[in-house]
Amino acid sequence: MRTYNSRVTVVSGDVEFPADAELHAEHAEGAPSEWRGTLTVADPKDLTELLARRTGMLLFPTGQEGDFTVDPGASHEAGSTRIQILGMGSEPF
Repeated sequence: MRTYNSRVTVVSGDVEFPADAELHAEHAEGAPSEWRGTLTVADPKDLTELLARRTGMLLFPTGQEGDFTVDPGASHEAGSTRIQILGMGSEPF
């Protein structure tokens, strides 16, 4: 399993904001890798656009990018600064 625990920039629609990412990728024999994790932001208002769109992109300090969706199975309480995501495609870290 690969992990990434550091700062990223989240882009969703016209909104861009920093977040702390706790991500991990799992590799199953003969299957494409899957990645998922949690984003933590300083201001819960940053998540408003992301929750409305349900998709976004992570920009990593290395220049890599990764598309994701908000995890539909995870709950999100109003005012929370954490959100769970599911990666799309190969892990970008």
